[in-house]
Amino acid sequence: MENEQVSIMLTQHDQKLLGLERRMKAVEETQKQINDLAIAVRELALSVKNMAEEQKDQGMRLRTLEAKPAHMWETVIKTIVTGIIGALIGAVVTLISK
Repeated sequence: MENEQVSIMLTQHDQKLLGLERRMKAVEETQKQINDLAIAVRELALSVKNMAEEQKDQGMRLRTLEAKPAHMWETVIKTIVTGIIGALIGAVVTLISK
């Protein structure tokens, strides 16, 4: 009877070990998936950071491009105003010198 009990206990332990091995394999697979996910998240974070920097650079270039027409318009207005003032001064000088 004692040998039978030992045999039964060994069988039960073997079954428990097989169950634990299956569970351990499942845990290892889950851990691998978590590691893969962590790597993917890190790569995504780097990609988002690079995109944000590129967007910042593009914003600065856009502001520069938008400012050019305004600067050109200011130059045209200054030239016109300077021409008008010059013509008025010329007319006044001509009237005075007559």
